[in-house]
Amino acid sequence: MIEKSTSNNIKVLGVVMTAVIVAYHSWPTTPPGLGPVDLRLNELIASSINQLAVLAMSYFFTVSGFLLFSGLTPKKIPLKIKKRVRTLLIPYLIWQLLSTAYLVTVGAPYSIEKWIGTVFLFQTWPPNGALWYVYAIFLLACCSYPILRLLENPKIGAIVVVACFFTCFKLGNSANPAIQRFFTYGYNGNTVGYLPAYILGAYAGLHSDNNNRTITLCILQLFLGFIFISKNGDSFAYITVRCIPTLMLLLLNLPVIYESSTVYKTTFLVYALQHQPYLYWLDEFLRGITVCLPSIALANISFKLLYCVILFALAAALYHALKYVNATLVLSLLTGGRAERSLKVAVK
Repeated sequence: MIEKSTSNNIKVLGVVMTAVIVAYHSWPTTPPGLGPVDLRLNELIASSINQLAVLAMSYFFTVSGFLLFSGLTPKKIPLKIKKRVRTLLIPYLIWQLLSTAYLVTVGAPYSIEKWIGTVFLFQTWPPNGALWYVYAIFLLACCSYPILRLLENPKIGAIVVVACFFTCFKLGNSANPAIQRFFTYGYNGNTVGYLPAYILGAYAGLHSDNNNRTITLCILQLFLGFIFISKNGDSFAYITVRCIPTLMLLLLNLPVIYESSTVYKTTFLVYALQHQPYLYWLDEFLRGITVCLPSIALANISFKLLYCVILFALAAALYHALKYVNATLVLSLLTGGRAERSLKVAVK
């Protein structure tokens, strides 16, 4: 069972991190600007959003591992994977088919081989690139049995988590040509890069009866990253951004977002809609507005805020329209089951 405070954190952070990813994927047409200070401010905004996007993706991998492994036993794995087929794989395929249908309609280059490579083999022409993470999480869910066996003993599991962080960091910075080819193929690099966050989240979920153990593990890893910073300059940043989501889940006490609220139930819809090719008109519409602003920084932040607000509004409108016509199955498939999701909270 998940503690009530952790459940609240999951809901609130899910909304916030979804908004961050939407902001990351939205880029305005920049106006001439007001000079060097405006340019530096815009660079600061862009770099901040980029860093927050890495944190957001680390969060999504972390919470996915946490929810899957919370209370997990070997006997429950088949049922858990079956549920992930319904909440991850099928919605992923439906949104990819919707994107592909539109691209084919407008005459985009297309072949069955390209579609299979894109959707199932992580190649880099995705009809909806933002959803690569959903497929990656499903593949990781299929590996639940060996991961469970590695993490089920708290002490051995902690060693496995540290080893995962170290191995993925070293592989990601390797100069070996074969390793570099693997990492630069499609979304392989992204998936392996965020794997430590998933494994740490899985450890936290599996041993949620003793959160202090997980918090101590996070602090230990931060300490190790700091120690090795002289040999590996970005090791501390790498570890920090992948540990913060777990610490946020376990330590924060965020306000309540009720499970019946639209904003909670539409986060998957927002995530899925953000890269749909048939919404490119929204980009062009907002660029036409923000390009008139004199400041590059103001245009950038205005575009991102407007894009987030409109996308959440479109997702809410679609959600309520499907509810109104009682299209329960369609709503469940498009939202990955989030429309009826309920987190099991421990009662103290």
